[in-house]
Order: sequence, then structure tokens, then C-alpha cells
Amino acid sequence: MLALRTRTPLPVSAVRLPNAVILLFMAGGPSHLDTFDPKPDASSSVRSRFRAISTAIPGLMISESLPLTAKQMGKVTLFRGISHGEGIHTRAQYLVQTGRIPDASFHLPVRKIPYVSKKRVPESVFLLPPVEGAAVSEGLVLPNPFQHQPAIMSNEIRGALRLDRELTTLRTSYGENSFGQSCLIARRLVELGVRKITITMHGWDTHSDMNSRFAYLLPQLDSGFSTLLTDLQQRGLLHSTRVIWAGEFGRSPLINRLGGRDHWPAAMCAAAAGGGVEGGQVVGSTCKDGSVPNDESISIEKLSALMA
Repeated sequence: MLALRTRTPLPVSAVRLPNAVILLFMAGGPSHLDTFDPKPDASSSVRSRFRAISTAIPGLMISESLPLTAKQMGKVTLFRGISHGEGIHTRAQYLVQTGRIPDASFHLPVRKIPYVSKKRVPESVFLLPPVEGAAVSEGLVLPNPFQHQPAIMSNEIRGALRLDRELTTLRTSYGENSFGQSCLIARRLVELGVRKITITMHGWDTHSDMNSRFAYLLPQLDSGFSTLLTDLQQRGLLHSTRVIWAGEFGRSPLINRLGGRDHWPAAMCAAAAGGGVEGGQVVGSTCKDGSVPNDESISIEKLSALMA
């Protein structure tokens, strides 16, 4: 029987290197309180409108908006109590994805037009799902803004974008939306031998109208994330492929007058599965209202090391 295990911050050196890493990056800063670190006993000014539900791991609760992911938590390690000091989006995104504090001259490079690479299979691919309503493959493969890498559009990569070759039932399970279909493409890229895939999902900067935006975002996250884990496992790829869910920071405990939460780098959460990461455990914790870590915070360096 699965049982919840809690640990002090995980020594990254104890985790073996995977063959591939898929980073699901929630740009804008997802609320830890409304996803993987709910506080059902907090005051009404803090508590999420979404209930906390049980998961496959007794004693572990997450948001009711992630019911499919809840069933997969035996594969997942949650990291609660991650903390850093960068409250500006671009700087925090750089910090989380690289483990380095940006210097005073930091700026995002201008994206270059994709070109056809001589490499059959690139080392790293950066996926940016297009706006809803566009074809899934439109503008999908882009340069990685933090690693200054060019877009890769080899014939093999173009083939991975051909989702009409997949079963309709599987595509539906991933979710008929840009994020879900990008998760399916990521699995196909892993099969090609791509080592690092980053999927960026925008829309998490919820300063206002938070609940209606979560009603749109969270079901997409739920189907895409949960199906990716199942699909990788069924194909014998999860043991060698690490899937990481993270954003640049958390959100404020207090819900503001606009019905949203503001930037909160003092506490955030992340999740990891596969690729040598032992599932069914929680590393770290936050206080009753989710504002600060309870004990020793998890460093960004340790989190970003899992993305290597």
C-alpha cells in the first residue's frame, strides 16, 4: 500500500541523471495555495475556493481541480517551501530555470526566426504552445530564451509535430488544447532522443479574476500532466525521463480586492516524477497560511539541478 513520506530537502546528488527531462513551466507564477499546497484550515481570506482532495497517497492532499493528477501522485515528489528573492517575472524565470541569479545587465534576447538545423535530433527543444484556436504546430518550436539556443526544425522534429499519426483517444486524453498536445509532442521528442524539452504554459499571472482563470487553466494542466506520466510509464520511458512542473514563484496568501493573488517568491512549490526521482513523497513544507517555509527552505539551486 502506498504511504506518504515526508523528507527534509532532498540531496540532488542522490538522484541519478535521467536520459531526458521535460520541464512544464507555468509562466506567470502559479499559486501554490490553489494547486499542490492547499491550506484547507486557513482563514477565508487565504483559503482557496477549490477544496483540497485526497490523492493516491494517503495523507497527501492537492486541489480538487487536479483530480487526474491526484491519482498519479504515487509517481510524484512534491517540493513545498521553495523560496527565493526574485519578484520580477523575467528575472525569476531565469533564476528558476538556470539556478543562477541574473546580473544587472540581464535581459531576454530577441527571438530569432527558426531555421533548419543540420542536426537530426537536437539536444534541447523549447516548446511554446500557440494561442488557442491556432494549429498546434504553428510557432511551436522556438529558441530557448535562457540558453540562447536556436529553434530546431529538422525533418525529424517536423515529424514529431504530426499528431495525426497518434490515436484519437490518446490525443483526447492529453487534452484537445495547446498545452495538452504539446505534452504529447514532448513524449514523441523523447522517443526521438531529444534530451531537454521545455513547455511553457502562459496565463498564471493571476492578480485578478483568479478563480475563472483557474477554471480554464487547471483542467488543461490536469489532463496534460497526468496523461504524460501515464503515457511515459506505459511505454517504459518514465524511469529514464524526468518530468518537472514549476513556475517562477508562488502567489500571496491573502486574496486581493480584485480576486487574485500577487507575486510571492518567499514560498512556492514544484513537482517532479520519473528519471530517478522517487515518487509518493513530499519534500519541505510551508506554514499554516503558506507564506513561508516551515523549516529549511529548498534552494533554487537544488530545484534547477533536477532540470539538468
